[in-house]
Amino acid sequence: MLDARTLAIALVVTTLLSALMLQLASYGRMHLPGGRHWVVGLLLLAVTWGLMALRGVVPDVLSVLLANLLIFTAAVLLYAAMAEVVGLPPYPANLRWTAIIGGGGLSLAFFGGAIPMLMIFIVSLALTLLLVMSVRMLLRGATRMEAPARYAMGLWLGLCALILLVRTIGALVHPPASMQMTGPLHTLSMLAAQVIVLGCSLGFALMARETMVMELAQRATHDALTGAFNRYAFDPVGQAALTRLAREPGELSVLMLDIDHFKQINDEIGHLAGDEVLCEVARRIESLLRGGDMLARYGGEEFCILLPATGPAEALQVAERLRLAIACELFMLKGCSIKVTASIGVATVAEAMELKQLIGLADSALYGAKMAGRNRSYGPDLC
Repeated sequence: MLDARTLAIALVVTTLLSALMLQLASYGRMHLPGGRHWVVGLLLLAVTWGLMALRGVVPDVLSVLLANLLIFTAAVLLYAAMAEVVGLPPYPANLRWTAIIGGGGLSLAFFGGAIPMLMIFIVSLALTLLLVMSVRMLLRGATRMEAPARYAMGLWLGLCALILLVRTIGALVHPPASMQMTGPLHTLSMLAAQVIVLGCSLGFALMARETMVMELAQRATHDALTGAFNRYAFDPVGQAALTRLAREPGELSVLMLDIDHFKQINDEIGHLAGDEVLCEVARRIESLLRGGDMLARYGGEEFCILLPATGPAEALQVAERLRLAIACELFMLKGCSIKVTASIGVATVAEAMELKQLIGLADSALYGAKMAGRNRSYGPDLC
């Protein structure tokens, strides 16, 4: 008993309110990832519903062709918004081709005087493909535990794709007599659009918030320049590992690594070059560490490495591998190559103590490495 034209007008209001709420959420210092793409996409959808409500009042080239072309454009923008949230390129080639083929096919069908069934089939099928692409993008690498909002959004869009697929089949089984807003197919389409718009807008907002929370957690525990852990994250992990030694016999080692003559690099080549050195040193260290080891940037040019279940001899071997990885391959900076070396202090304990004490032992060993000539590892076995 519902009127499709009335539902289209309600959709205009629903879509505009969703766009307004998301736009308000992006004000101030908070930047909602993908928010601009999503809001523009919703505004285009609002125009689409308005044109559909005016079918029979305005020319078909506006209420049919333009309205459906706007749906394609809006779907592309919504995909781009979700891609931005998950950190992927917003406009991949397959997305562009899907939109071009769908929009081109619709235009040819319209100007070729195609029957309404064919036009509805083209629109529904193209949108279904876009939704399937979105589902594939969201669910790839997402888990219910680590990214619940992204995971739920992927499942929701999968349900939306199924609804559109049913609409596609319905256009073939019960073809409408015209493109006017009459008949059960158009009414069901408007009802489905209401549910899809509300659910997708809520899901996108939750997914964007989830991404922002994860980014804040990353910034709080990782060094912004090198990507290594910072002291805020390192200290509790190191202290917990030391505390376990009181219950579980074993050994634990810490390496303190300092880049030799780093101030000279900054003064002679520039601070940007110094930043590149820090990032490359961190990358080389990370490539040689085990899964349970932990790297942290502990100071300006100083790194700290936690080596659980590692005795002094093995820790010195690890230190030597790290030292050689830094010293044996030249660093390319501003078109020229320079040699970078590092001094490493090693400390190993077999009983619980305060982390600052263990760091102090490693720092003393690092001082010994510098006094011995730099570019060397220094520990209990080398004293």
